[in-house]
Amino acid sequence: MRGEQHRTKSVDVAREAGVSQATVSYVLNNDPRQRIPEATRVRVMEAARKLGYQPYAPARSLRSGKSKIVLVVWPMVVVEAAISQMIEELAAAVAKVGFSLVWQVGFSSEQEHLSANLAPAVVVGMVDENDAAAVASLQRFHAPIITLGNRDWINAGTRAQVAYLLKLGPRPIVYAATEKPQLQHLSRTRQEAVQQMCREHGLPEPCIVTISQTREKACQALADLLAVQSPPFAVCAYNDDVAFATLAALSDLNIAVPEAVSVIGHDNTMIAELSIPPLTTIGLENPNLTEHLIASVVSVCQGGPVLETGTLQAKVVVRASA
Repeated sequence: MRGEQHRTKSVDVAREAGVSQATVSYVLNNDPRQRIPEATRVRVMEAARKLGYQPYAPARSLRSGKSKIVLVVWPMVVVEAAISQMIEELAAAVAKVGFSLVWQVGFSSEQEHLSANLAPAVVVGMVDENDAAAVASLQRFHAPIITLGNRDWINAGTRAQVAYLLKLGPRPIVYAATEKPQLQHLSRTRQEAVQQMCREHGLPEPCIVTISQTREKACQALADLLAVQSPPFAVCAYNDDVAFATLAALSDLNIAVPEAVSVIGHDNTMIAELSIPPLTTIGLENPNLTEHLIASVVSVCQGGPVLETGTLQAKVVVRASA
């Protein structure tokens, strides 16, 4: 059986540099209350590099009473490109102020052990701030919480979808939901927004169809829909992936798009313009959102308040599908 590998400690650095362990602590923690001669500081840093010394984070947190972890919680297993880019920029920003980012994807009530094992300085929740269950999950960390908005802006894209379809003329609206289990909460939220918009404008209750990502099952779902909902009608898709599957199924069923059935997606993914026909969709924009989020997180890391992060704005990207 292999023995435990020796971890270099501050006492080893002190011995190598010929200084006290306290001096090593002052230098490595950059303690502003201590005046350390520059030659001594250089000697300690060289000794630490030579020995490959890394501060032991749990012990340092216990001594200082402060965590150096920023926890980002994205509740869905699927992570879209825009969110991924935002997190990468946030990780780089917090690193500059000496913090590390931990990204938890798919957080749920079954993963309560995370809050027992991790004590972050701040929690960034990509959740609806009015979602009581989601916020309660974040509160278990007993740290300041920064959320990215509420149901109003989460639904802004869906409302923009319906508003655009209404401008095209009076057609019944169908909501195309995703079958993916991890996306059901958000899918239901968008479905409810479509239903509310239809009620507000005196439209019939929208049909709901769940679209599979497999072509055969998507065709069957659309065939079943066509048996109860005759064209012309408009499909408001949960996201672009659902819209792509819908377009493929309509093509296989020889249904003309957009003449018989118009389709609008959500998220403006990079390949939206490559579908046949090119997909009309919703882009969520706020060029300053990442900047504001970073400013808020850094503020909390440095002992300041949570700052306003702003919201996303929905924009219709018009192409040929609707």
